[in-house]
Amino acid sequence: MNSMSIKQKTLEMVNQTYADLLEFAGGLSPQGKNAKGSLKLWSAKDMFTHLVFWETHFKNQLQKMDQGEKIPMAGEYYDQVNDGVLYEHMEQPFEEALQEFQQLHAELLKRYERFSEEELNDPKKYEWLEGRPMSDRILANSCWHPESHLADYLVKRGKLADATRMQESLTEKSRSLPTWGAMAVYNLACFYALNGLQEKAIPCLKEVFQSWPDLIELSKQDSDLDSLREVADFKALFK
Repeated sequence: MNSMSIKQKTLEMVNQTYADLLEFAGGLSPQGKNAKGSLKLWSAKDMFTHLVFWETHFKNQLQKMDQGEKIPMAGEYYDQVNDGVLYEHMEQPFEEALQEFQQLHAELLKRYERFSEEELNDPKKYEWLEGRPMSDRILANSCWHPESHLADYLVKRGKLADATRMQESLTEKSRSLPTWGAMAVYNLACFYALNGLQEKAIPCLKEVFQSWPDLIELSKQDSDLDSLREVADFKALFK
């Protein structure tokens, strides 16, 4: 890894994602800000209310961890939760949702900054993370998750090229991270597979299977990769 510590790199990526989201929000027209979404086509406001919900969930997890209490887990109810959040905030003004997101970012960033390098890097430090380091959990929550929804927003509005550049840039920045780097490449493969870029997905999967073989089993059930199931080069990865 370069001279930048994992903590520095993690915080840098969190702040870059935050800047990307603020730039996106600032570029929206009044119509874009006031647009009503649906379950199949989220509006910009829907995206931010969704992010607020899950940022709050992660903040609560960290607070319970700090207090030595039982940590609330999301379980297997993502779709129901996401649908409920959308309906609950259907009439919420865009600026209010954005303000809530900004406040949560500031609160979480302060907590992230208090982690030591050891606390961020040790995969055995926190049992509830099931063998993953805290840095991975932070990057999943505050980088990959927001950026994936921003990419989805762009793709569904005919801006696949912009979304692809954004996803590729995020992955490139992640490569120097010991464990998250491999997951970032895997996530990029999923993005390619979901958006008709199968020829780009295969090399990513080949790379990540070599560096993190555990992801081979995950890939066999991952619906994001369904468009690759009958592709010969994809099948060859498992031989």
